[in-house]
Amino acid sequence: MVDAWEDLEPASFNGLVFPMLSLDIDGSLRMPRRARPYRDGAKLDSTGTEPEEFKVEAIFHANVTEPGDSGPPMWPDRLNQLIAQFKLGYTGTLHLPWMRNIRCKAERWSRRANSESHRGGETLSVTFVEDNEENLEDSVEYSTVRATAQQQVLELVVDAEAIAVWDGTFEDLTQFAADLEGVLNAPGEFLEDVIHKAKRVANACRRIMAAIATKVPGRDQGEDPASARVMARLLALADAAAQAQAEAEAQLPATIEVRYQTDRDIYDIATERGQSARDLIAINSEIEDISYIPAGTPVKVFA
Repeated sequence: MVDAWEDLEPASFNGLVFPMLSLDIDGSLRMPRRARPYRDGAKLDSTGTEPEEFKVEAIFHANVTEPGDSGPPMWPDRLNQLIAQFKLGYTGTLHLPWMRNIRCKAERWSRRANSESHRGGETLSVTFVEDNEENLEDSVEYSTVRATAQQQVLELVVDAEAIAVWDGTFEDLTQFAADLEGVLNAPGEFLEDVIHKAKRVANACRRIMAAIATKVPGRDQGEDPASARVMARLLALADAAAQAQAEAEAQLPATIEVRYQTDRDIYDIATERGQSARDLIAINSEIEDISYIPAGTPVKVFA
């Protein structure tokens, strides 16, 4: 018999592919009930549909893969990255084998490890809820790292492992890149999150480059072709993150610099000016403690 699923595209969320075991889709109409005098029952008015819920069960195991998938190991790396995407709480793109481009959020999820049937792996049950966000054509477009940050890091990791410079800093960078890609694929109102996460990616790249260049015994000196390729990939990723940051900052209103004669905190300043504290925090990243800003400290506010 022909297996129809073999000819379908794999399931994925924000570019992270996963093998799907089962799928339940729940939908319903919104039907307000109106009682009418002296008539039994109710008048039902349809006002559209409730958001569809996609209940997915997936398996993450080294022995279960999708054709052509070249991403990180299914377990635990891929699963951990997917959970990190869920925790961002932003709308993402869900692809199912026979339904594509579903804009939704992960509302709840559960992981289950079984030492008998799935030893060395886990199953994941997750409920995605449809999001009727504004048209994505109206959201901020980023010309650089959108949907590519994680792939850039994966290519970097392959080169880094080849010259034995892999360490925990690269693991941090992998997570930072996943976080950045998540907000870049979310609607454009999260500009302060883009700025913050882009800075983390760029800073992590610079720390790794500095560590390679320190000539620590046992670590490659960064001068042979393989090491030079790692350094070039780090620099390219740092530049891309910086560009994403600049593009996000360009969407924010013009700013001016003010100094206060008394000690302040960023929340008082936001309240006084009727501005978003989150936005002010984003454009004042050089201030170490936003809850205590000494008198005379330059503070950026929106003009």
